[in-house]
Amino acid sequence: METLVYILRLIGLLIAGLSVLIIVHEFGHFLPARLFGMRVEKFFLFFDWPRKLFSFKKGGTEYGVGMIPLGGYVKISGIVDESMDKEQMREAPKPWEFRSKPVWQRMIVMVGGVTMNVLLAILIYSGLVGLYGETKVSNKAVQKLYVLEGSLGDSLGFESGDKLLTFMGQPIQYFDEVATPGILLEDNAWYEVERSGQRVKITVPNGMINYFAEIQEDPIKASVLMPWVGNRVWVDTTGAAPTAKGLGIRTGDRIVGFQGKEIVTFEQFLRLLTKEKMLLGETEKKTFRFTFSRTGQDSTTTYEVKVPLGKTDQLGLGSADTLATEQKSYGFLGSIGRGTALAFSAVSQNLKGLGKVFSGDADVTKSLSGPVGIAKMWDKATLRGGLRGFLEMMALISMVLALMNILPIPALDGGHLVFLLIEAVTGREPSLRVREVAQQIGMLLLLSLMAFVILNDFFK
Repeated sequence: METLVYILRLIGLLIAGLSVLIIVHEFGHFLPARLFGMRVEKFFLFFDWPRKLFSFKKGGTEYGVGMIPLGGYVKISGIVDESMDKEQMREAPKPWEFRSKPVWQRMIVMVGGVTMNVLLAILIYSGLVGLYGETKVSNKAVQKLYVLEGSLGDSLGFESGDKLLTFMGQPIQYFDEVATPGILLEDNAWYEVERSGQRVKITVPNGMINYFAEIQEDPIKASVLMPWVGNRVWVDTTGAAPTAKGLGIRTGDRIVGFQGKEIVTFEQFLRLLTKEKMLLGETEKKTFRFTFSRTGQDSTTTYEVKVPLGKTDQLGLGSADTLATEQKSYGFLGSIGRGTALAFSAVSQNLKGLGKVFSGDADVTKSLSGPVGIAKMWDKATLRGGLRGFLEMMALISMVLALMNILPIPALDGGHLVFLLIEAVTGREPSLRVREVAQQIGMLLLLSLMAFVILNDFFK
């Protein structure tokens, strides 16, 4: 039953999120086409092959929802697109057709979808930054690192007690910007740390992105770097998560053991607990053993508690030893600037990822995700951050869709744009036969890629 609920949740999140992105993208084509006097025959969410779920007509356009939830399209009269309407294209151009309009108008129509996806991402990022601001951890506040045994940071050569100095020769302002898996996309990345009074260089092998793809589900192994923060706990007494409140645990106690393992930092405990709970089903419970230390006026006492917890139960403990953080707030214009930077940072990261695939540094089977992989990432982001996490994931995927659509591949917006650029330079439109064959090849490539990523998802 829990598996069915999980699958339905994934499907619901994916359809809800992609529906917004598809409608926004297609509206980007629809709006300029109508403004320039082009006839839009169809505006469909999802593909209506082999049949549609429902549709209605208004203003000469058929609006509807198709059966295959893997995309959407607008059909503009007089364009060689996925509909492959050859008969219409062999007739003389009509004034309301795409092909009868100036090249610059057709270019605007073609880039409209990508433009709307970019604007949507900027809007989401700007809104979230304006509403919540950004919390940054200054590297100056991180006195030393704690490295989990068997973690990615451990395999790279970091050691507990290291002091992070530079990243690729540059001073580090914010710790959280260089302590994420994103650094694995950098070419020939390296850190410099202080260890026992000596400066030590730690390099990141280019192939580590493949290793991370294999271990990213493991909260211990996927840990890159974390600051050494103490193990004192804070107990939630509000009643929102009451488990710890009735066990005699007090704010200021130190958690020194969990399931027989020694604990020295709260983050270490949190990752161990997360890993243990990930092994449980939604309805299972397991008894966990916690060891706490309490210092009184004259002595220190150690005591153990046993707590039955399920996968979704909240313990009600937080870290009482926290790092000093910087809360950055943005005004209206500042939010737009920062939101734009975040949006294009997402594009930069994906371009680096594609570069790694083409260079052979990243395994294509581990780097590309289809609907199942995207749904799982969206689910994790939503569970972790609620509506904010859902929207952040939507913004990221919106930029990925913009990047993919602008690639110069026939059948994509970028492919159409290439033909329009050729026409603008030469003054002649490529022949109908050339455009038809290119469209067919492009569709074959896209369908093959779609089949690959879907099968790859299931194999993974």
